[in-house]
Amino acid sequence: MKCFLIMPYGNLGDPQKKANWDALHELIREVTESVIAPDGSRLECIRGDHELNPGEIVSGIVRDLAESPLAIAVLTGHNANVFYELGVRHALTNRTILMAERESDVPFDLRTQRMLLFSTQNLAATQQLRRKLSDTLRTIIAQSSDEPDNPVQRYLASRTKMVSQPQNAIDQLAVLRDEMKEMRNALSDLIVSNSQNTARNEQTTTAKTLNFEGFLGVGDHWKENPETIDRSNATDFADENLILENFVGAWLNRQTQSCAYAQMTDRGLEVVYCYSGDFQATGVYENFQLAGSRIFARFHWINNPQIHGFTMLRVLGNDCLQGGWWYADSVAESTNGAIPELDEQHPEMFPIKWQKIPNKTFPEWAQNWFRQRR
Repeated sequence: MKCFLIMPYGNLGDPQKKANWDALHELIREVTESVIAPDGSRLECIRGDHELNPGEIVSGIVRDLAESPLAIAVLTGHNANVFYELGVRHALTNRTILMAERESDVPFDLRTQRMLLFSTQNLAATQQLRRKLSDTLRTIIAQSSDEPDNPVQRYLASRTKMVSQPQNAIDQLAVLRDEMKEMRNALSDLIVSNSQNTARNEQTTTAKTLNFEGFLGVGDHWKENPETIDRSNATDFADENLILENFVGAWLNRQTQSCAYAQMTDRGLEVVYCYSGDFQATGVYENFQLAGSRIFARFHWINNPQIHGFTMLRVLGNDCLQGGWWYADSVAESTNGAIPELDEQHPEMFPIKWQKIPNKTFPEWAQNWFRQRR
């Protein structure tokens, strides 16, 4: 199984740069070729400048980009050839790992993709890079080559699906979808109204009975900041916290291999997560609110406040949540004051699915983050 390496190789007129890139290439090659593919063979790492005939370099690179089951792109250096080859790869297929020395090396449009930040400044950092790259390669090998994992492939997959349907069927589905949405909202409002009355009359309700089966019976409310929420009805908010406690634990997004850890704090339910791994605190979900059959929260990245927005999730079972997320600037300002309007039909949604991992111990980085919040 081939793994195509997209990276700069240095200016031949600058021996030091060429030596640095060659050293990084050799490290990546060693790690890649130590990984065993599902068929029992070892991966083969090939680089983009391996063609000897200058007239055939570009056609050879495009062929390798299209046919290699895996690819690794090193974005450090802002090399134009690297970004061109990465664009070609995204347009042709999936299963590409992005690498960079610094988050600032990564263009904003790519920061939600599978990313491996690395350093080779000392032996410890180099060894960590070897471990992280090896783990990421094993993860991506297990991923289906047909599963869209970049924005271009997700768009092409959705367009192909729509084009394959007759136009009249598409129109009928659109009408049916709108009708179902209206029915769902009406049912949710009815359930919310009935459940609020029940909550006020049944003071003996306990955490044991407020599980996912009672999830629909939660008040339909959302405020932009937790400090502005009207907490005059203590029973409703006590019930809400009891239900949110069901989400405490470890969660995994299999599509991006992101790990999240949820815990109840004095601020309510809070979640810290590592994007595309399980080794550091990348971002935070907070300000959780329940509205009918949906859960809403805000998110932001810890080291890059420019990356922030909203998420909406539905409960598929005791161990599965599915929905999507939006960048803050893709949600109209008028919607910001009424976040429950967000659902799967709202434009510019990135789909997401979280699976609960039972009995998993929180890693040290997640424990440290929660300790700092106290």
